[in-house]
Amino acid sequence: LSLLGDIGVLVLAHGFRNPGDDIFRQRLNPLAAQNPTALAMGMSMMMSDHIQFAIDDLEAAGAKRIVVIPVVSNRYNSLMRQWQYIFGLIDEPAYNAVPRVTSNVDLLFGSAPEVDPLIVEILVDYAKEISEKPQEEFLLLVAHGPESEEDNEVVLGLLKELAADVQDSAGFAAVGVTSLQD
Repeated sequence: LSLLGDIGVLVLAHGFRNPGDDIFRQRLNPLAAQNPTALAMGMSMMMSDHIQFAIDDLEAAGAKRIVVIPVVSNRYNSLMRQWQYIFGLIDEPAYNAVPRVTSNVDLLFGSAPEVDPLIVEILVDYAKEISEKPQEEFLLLVAHGPESEEDNEVVLGLLKELAADVQDSAGFAAVGVTSLQD
């Protein structure tokens, strides 16, 4: 971190392997040019040290407040719950009881976007990019499903809302949803 500033940004992500990880890091460059920014990749099932190191780095860069951005599509998954546990927002870990993070500054933990007009816009833009004749095509929205069937029902409901908004905006013949559960 070479940039100094009052507002730090901590991005939490699962990780994708390369080239996805490198592309993701590159997409953070405009944000990192404006605010001290750290990226903590990894599922955090077995450890939380990398998140603590990122917080420590942001504090050393002068952050008086850190905005934590979990990169997940919704809150109904074990990864989000594990992060919430690590930040002391819930009492039970989703995986292992790893050390919780500490900070000398305010940590503002963001929410997952779920059904949001910006997400709809992103989905529509991408779908149009790969589509040839939307009015004759079926678009399938696929999500990484949560572990529990109960959470999966909620996720499918959220996806159906997104699908309806995408259908209205993009004009595909049909838009369906599914999830791939662990």
